[in-house]
Amino acid sequence: NHVIAILKEAVTNTFKHAQASSIYVKAIIEHNLLVLEIEDDGIGYKRASSKKHYGIIGMIERTELLNGQFEIFRKLDKGTKIIVKIPL
Repeated sequence: NHVIAILKEAVTNTFKHAQASSIYVKAIIEHNLLVLEIEDDGIGYKRASSKKHYGIIGMIERTELLNGQFEIFRKLDKGTKIIVKIPL
């Protein structure tokens, strides 16, 4: 299941790379969409190095296979937030 794989990759990336002390995972159904939010308070990541982040690329590809939208917000030294919206 692509949804489970996206969640697993986001959480795994947090544990491997973010040096976060907490992670917040939320899944809701809103306006005929499954909305996933994964947010941490870690170190964030640099956009220039994102080409090497195959986990992020995989999450984007899986989201696209589900006709969804993938957004990532980062604040260096203040964490990362991923929002995935998938039509039901």
